[in-house]
Amino acid sequence: MLTRSATRLAAALWAIGPCAAICAPAWAEVPVMPTLSQPEGAAKPYGSTDPDVANLAKFGYVQDEVFISGKIAGGLPYTTRLLVRRPVDPKKFSGVVVAESIRSSGVRILWTEARYLMARGHAFVEIGSNLSVNTLVKPSNPTRYAGLNVPNPTPGKLVFGHVQDIAAQAGLLLKSNLPHGPFKDMPVRHLVLGGCSEQGMFVRLYMRDSHAKFRMPNGKSIYDGYF
Repeated sequence: MLTRSATRLAAALWAIGPCAAICAPAWAEVPVMPTLSQPEGAAKPYGSTDPDVANLAKFGYVQDEVFISGKIAGGLPYTTRLLVRRPVDPKKFSGVVVAESIRSSGVRILWTEARYLMARGHAFVEIGSNLSVNTLVKPSNPTRYAGLNVPNPTPGKLVFGHVQDIAAQAGLLLKSNLPHGPFKDMPVRHLVLGGCSEQGMFVRLYMRDSHAKFRMPNGKSIYDGYF
C-alpha cells in the first residue's frame, strides 16, 4: 500500500520518462561546476537520525556526505554539503535521483517516502542550498562543518535567488556523472527536484525563474521533473 504522497511521487517519476527535451533559449547559461571536497572525521552527518537511516545496509543502501563550493550571483562564495543516500550496488540503481533543498526545520520531507524510493532503486539527495546550513547543520558539529557557509545577499529578507543558484550548480554536478562525484560508476539519468510546503514554494520559484535559465552543456534542462 503506497501512501498518498508516494503515489503522487510515483506519478511524477513516471512522467519524466517520455518527456521530450525542450530546446534551450538563446539566453540560457550553463552553471559553473562547483568544486568537491570530503568532510573530515568519522562523525555521522547531520540528519543521520532520520527513520531507516540506521538500517540502510539492510536495504542495500549507503549514506554519503560531500561538500561543494562555488559562487552565487554577485560573486559571493559559498561552501555547503550534499547528503546522499544511494544503492551500494550500481546495478540496483534506477538512474533516478530525487533531490530536495534543506528546510528551515531541518526535516527531510521526501525521505518520509524512503521505503518507496529504496524499493525502486532511486537515490535521495538533500542539497544544502539555503541559510539553514548556517543555523542547523553548522552548529550540530562545529568542527566537521567549520568551513560551511551559505551567504545571504539580502540580509533580513527571505530570498530564494541564491538558493536557486546553488540548486542549479548542485544539479549540474549530480547530473554530470563525474568520476570523482557522489555517483561514481552510477549514471544519473533523471534528476527530480521536489519539496513540500516551504520547499514546495522554492520548487515553484525554481520552475519559474531557473528551469529555462540554467542548462546542461548539451542544452537540456538540469532537472527533468518537479514534485
